[in-house]
Amino acid sequence: MKRALVALLLAGCPEGTTGIIDVSLAVAPSSGDLDPVTRLRVTLTNPEQVVEATRTNDAFDLALEVDAGGQTGSLIVEGFLDTGDLAVTGTTPPFNVSGINARLVVFLAPPLSVGLAPSNVAPADAVAAPLPYGAILASGSTVQVYNAYDHTNLTGVALALPRTQPALGSRADGVVYIFGGLDETGTPTGTLQTFNTTVAPRGAQTLIGEFPEFARAGAVAVSMGNNEFLVTGDPAVELVANTLVPRADLGPLGPAGASTATPSGRVAVFAGPRGIVRVADNAAVVLDPTPRPNAAVVATPFEGAAQFAVIDGTTREVVTVTDAQVTVRADVLSHPYDRPIATFTDRFIIVAGGGDANQDLEVFGPTFEPVAVIAAPGIATPFSLVGLPNGQALVGGPQLSLFTPPSPASPDRR
Repeated sequence: MKRALVALLLAGCPEGTTGIIDVSLAVAPSSGDLDPVTRLRVTLTNPEQVVEATRTNDAFDLALEVDAGGQTGSLIVEGFLDTGDLAVTGTTPPFNVSGINARLVVFLAPPLSVGLAPSNVAPADAVAAPLPYGAILASGSTVQVYNAYDHTNLTGVALALPRTQPALGSRADGVVYIFGGLDETGTPTGTLQTFNTTVAPRGAQTLIGEFPEFARAGAVAVSMGNNEFLVTGDPAVELVANTLVPRADLGPLGPAGASTATPSGRVAVFAGPRGIVRVADNAAVVLDPTPRPNAAVVATPFEGAAQFAVIDGTTREVVTVTDAQVTVRADVLSHPYDRPIATFTDRFIIVAGGGDANQDLEVFGPTFEPVAVIAAPGIATPFSLVGLPNGQALVGGPQLSLFTPPSPASPDRR
């Protein structure tokens, strides 16, 4: 990791205080270091300000001085070569621009690349879920929390009841439900526990109870708003207020699913042997009965539409769902994927395969226009793919890697 190269001076607060945010730059191991970079550009998105510096004495001297009115902004860092070409880029998650002292780390890598994360040791066969500030990974007794603000990967307190392949349901307050999974004998369980990622120094766990009648493994927990989740399986289970309620009225759901918010409430789409199922207004409708047992589902809320994509790794089809309309698009994927996984970042849809012999990530734009196929030989069996709040994506398998998109501030903006 490079030393702190950028200082953001925050001034003009109502109390007359100032704050300094130190920004360190972490470079992907596959990118080497910053030696080829001769010009560094830092953009603060709100209030908008851009500063640049050329290399002098093997370093860059950059400082931003801004009025700190409590607004939310991000930092975009871009490193350029002598030729003017963009070599590396990285972005922070949104942060409150106020008179405080803080530390941020920007992970720099070539645009449209996959490189090892600064903290890349991960538990084997972990499942993952997004957090407001990063992602959580869980496998066996191990829980790790990846923080996209400083790119640390903190190992939490060990779970008293180890579980593999549990369903994770993350709440906006940083509390995560851990439900079901296989115990140490390989038997599916109905264990419900929580992990509070906000408790210093290593989180806190709470066992809520055992629900053997709902035992399952390999399920997903899909948010339905207000700390409510639908857990896939047969029967589907509703998780709300630390209580599990069977939802046989919805029929079997899953094993893939995603949800998004709409003006009229939360909408979810699931895919599996039953076909494509839409859940809204507390009712389920089968939109397409074609079995999709080898599919991933991602919510793509572009232009305010409640839109989803069902990505079929076997047929290479992508089925888009807008409201209750289903459109099947053939030959979208460049090749078949075994057990595909997918995520949506702020600008891109990313697809990978759990047993993909090609060992790559496929990147698409908002309407599934092809953007890139990125060779990533280190992720032959990815166990997770999670969009982070800085526009990158965390990829697991067996080590943690980061997908870096093109810079939103560069001329080749997508």
